[in-house]
Amino acid sequence: MPTTGTTLSLKFGNIFDEATDWIVAVNEYFDSTLGDIVASTSLHGQVISRVYGGNEQSFRADVDKALDGYQGVTEARAKGHPIRYPLGTVAVIKNGPHKIYLMALTRTDAVTHRANSTVPILWDALGAALAAVDRAGNGAPLAMPLIGNGRASLNIAPQHLLRLIALKIVDASRSHDLPRKMTVNLSDDCFEHLDIVEIKRGWSVV
Repeated sequence: MPTTGTTLSLKFGNIFDEATDWIVAVNEYFDSTLGDIVASTSLHGQVISRVYGGNEQSFRADVDKALDGYQGVTEARAKGHPIRYPLGTVAVIKNGPHKIYLMALTRTDAVTHRANSTVPILWDALGAALAAVDRAGNGAPLAMPLIGNGRASLNIAPQHLLRLIALKIVDASRSHDLPRKMTVNLSDDCFEHLDIVEIKRGWSVV
């Protein structure tokens, strides 16, 4: 990518097949309860079900340990974790020899549990996640989904989301040492909405 030492690969495939560190977006409570709060189909939910084998208590313990030292706000909730953290907070947890950067991206409706976010929040949160990668990643390869294309309700076309993520990587590389290899894993439903040739022409240094 221009002005960076990073090669960004686009891959149609599941992020859980990548033997790398991951960035995964979560809500501001870092909730651990699968169901109507954390959808089992979301990447947040799949971290709990796949990495932790559905053990919500173990996930909760690791997240709480990773968030030790962060200042949260205690709130009364009918369901879910009672402590809310600022959007952009990043919890770094272990996944065998790799790391998962859980990035607080979405607000959660107290009644419907529906998640939502905005482009400015995504920009800042992704910057915080890449800063955490610089601090803790030791240059290890990194994978992320097309963040914002799922349950965050950003309602932005995949092509524009991908441009935003690429631009943030370029921006973050000015102040952080980023991995030499990064991957954005794309879901199959993005295939008809992305012009890969145009993307390469716009971002590749080759």
